[in-house]
Amino acid sequence: MASSYDNSSEEQTELRRLHIKLISEINDNLDQKSIEYEKLFFYFGTYVPPGLIANKSSLDKFKTLCTRNIITPGENYEKLKQICRDSGNDTHVNTIEKYEKEMEKVRTRHRYTEIKMAHEIHLKNNKYRQWVKAGLGLGYLKEGLAPFCDDIGRQQHNDIINKIQQTKTPQPNIPCSACQITTLQPDHVRVSKGICPLKQDKCNCCFPNNKRPCPNNVCGAIYDSIIQYHASMPPVPFWKNSDVQQWSTEPWEVCKCFINAPGYKDKTSAVDTDCTGLLHVIINNKYFHSHIGCNVTGPNNLFSKIL
Repeated sequence: MASSYDNSSEEQTELRRLHIKLISEINDNLDQKSIEYEKLFFYFGTYVPPGLIANKSSLDKFKTLCTRNIITPGENYEKLKQICRDSGNDTHVNTIEKYEKEMEKVRTRHRYTEIKMAHEIHLKNNKYRQWVKAGLGLGYLKEGLAPFCDDIGRQQHNDIINKIQQTKTPQPNIPCSACQITTLQPDHVRVSKGICPLKQDKCNCCFPNNKRPCPNNVCGAIYDSIIQYHASMPPVPFWKNSDVQQWSTEPWEVCKCFINAPGYKDKTSAVDTDCTGLLHVIINNKYFHSHIGCNVTGPNNLFSKIL
């Protein structure tokens, strides 16, 4: 048991080290005389009272985001990336994503070590050996799928948001935390009574009474994108797994709409999601299919056989 705790402590130490390097790299690349510098810290005010960062150095302003738990070592970087996008500091988004990948490698390595340590003693017992091997196989499968799903999910979310920002008029205001799935009006409209042009059963477009458009002009478009990316016909996103109020900032909230089973609403990342949920995301999300070099949709596809 002590070794497990030591492993966790080492993981947190590595994540903190990478977190400090990330903040330092962004800070070192800021041009204090530029308008982007001023706008970056202006947008900090979306998440912290401006008085808390007034008259502080740029590095201390970043530290304030940390002490307020807006960003923490190894997680919650979506809000920082959104601040960078909104303030015209898009180059720093690439820096954040670079460190996110390094942090995920740290987590994967430590999880693998913990799984191995936890099962070694049971593998020595003939009575449980086959069960343990099966459990290990699923555990190792998840360890391989989680970083892949996290990475592709982030790419998909970036593509969706970028397309919305480039095509929507008036310009979307991101983030949005005002919408609910039961009252959200999609961007698309029904063809006729009860007929959805995207062929979704019981789509919000078919029941327009008491539906309201997103006040920030973003969530209706994300709703449409989720339906369009769903691989089943008719598409059946599992809306109850997801929090609409986080769609514009949290990629995994979008991914969870492709898990066609209950019980995933509180899962905040691919790491938190079990093997079955990750396989659902891969099978049901057409965006993932182009990143996999094997059959995903046929009746005898490998992924469905595992479920």
